[in-house]
Amino acid sequence: MHTRAALIVLSRIVRVFPTQPKIGDKILKTLRPLQSDENERPDIRATAQGYSSQLMKARDDGMWKEENIAVTKARQEREKMKAEEKRKKLAQQHEDMKKESEMIARQLGDNGGRDGWRPGPPDRRDIRPRGIDPRMHPRVSVRVHVFPVVHLFISSSHTRIIIS
Repeated sequence: MHTRAALIVLSRIVRVFPTQPKIGDKILKTLRPLQSDENERPDIRATAQGYSSQLMKARDDGMWKEENIAVTKARQEREKMKAEEKRKKLAQQHEDMKKESEMIARQLGDNGGRDGWRPGPPDRRDIRPRGIDPRMHPRVSVRVHVFPVVHLFISSSHTRIIIS
């Protein structure tokens, strides 16, 4: 409960705290275990992920004041290197998937999806034409429940029951 309350308060004041990158980096480092899939509490995990993204946005928007220019440049270089590595990894995955797709197509004897097969029109037997009363459609069964009305007249001399 205290963790959730702390995360909620921190997410509310993210525009004014932290102002120094040292504290912000420590908070981000502390949030990592809370964001992991090993965390048993999904509400805490989601709140931590949201706060982490808010912190990173505040950092990128310049809310954190760097202590000196060298630290700023080093951080920017690290971020560029990570982004470049991620881009290369994604490009490699794309190429691997492309090769695998081509290999599967060769194994199946597919000629790139140009074999002339096209899907036919859908089966229209189960679709009710517009403008037709659904009770009259042959595939729709309609059950009509008629409940009898019972009138009971009781007098001192006789009792009469009328069912209509």
